[in-house]
This record gives sequence, structure tokens and C-alpha cells, in this order.
Amino acid sequence: MEFGEYALDTVHREFQEEIGQALTGVRRAGVPENIFQWGGATQHEIVFIFTAVFADEAAYEIPEWVIAVTSDRSSLCGAVPAASAAKRKNIRQVSR
Repeated sequence: MEFGEYALDTVHREFQEEIGQALTGVRRAGVPENIFQWGGATQHEIVFIFTAVFADEAAYEIPEWVIAVTSDRSSLCGAVPAASAAKRKNIRQVSR
């Protein structure tokens, strides 16, 4: 989420940027909060949960998605198609 960006706009933007898919029927399902200690400081986490469907039915036929990071682990690439991740030399798969 970028500063000044509404959560709903973030959901649409991130799905488009990360996996090239548009969403429809996006609805907020909840906003849980968690206050906790981490590294000697109090942290406050706010999680926006949404439900949605892919605008293009073909998106459900993409064979496999993985979570990937750059090979030097400097940044999260997000969810990408496994076939695409395997072809890119600068990313490393971290989950299936």
C-alpha cells in the first residue's frame, strides 16, 4: 500500500502489477489489527482482507503460482507463474 492510497485501489493495482490480472466483485471481508512487541518496540499491524474474482476466467487455468524473491533476496517479487519464475535468472522461488 502506498501512502495516500485507499486499500481497495491497492488491491486492484497490486493484482494488475504482480500477476497482470484485473479483478471484479472486490469486497472488504475484514480489517483485523494486532499490537505486538518486536525488536524491543511496540508494533501495530493492520491487515485488510478482501474477496474478489478474476475478471478473466482464464486466470484460473494458470497452472502454478509461486512466491519469489530476487536472487540476492533484496526484494519480494510477489506471486508469479512458476513457468515465468523458472525463466528469469534474477529471481529465486521460495514457495510453491
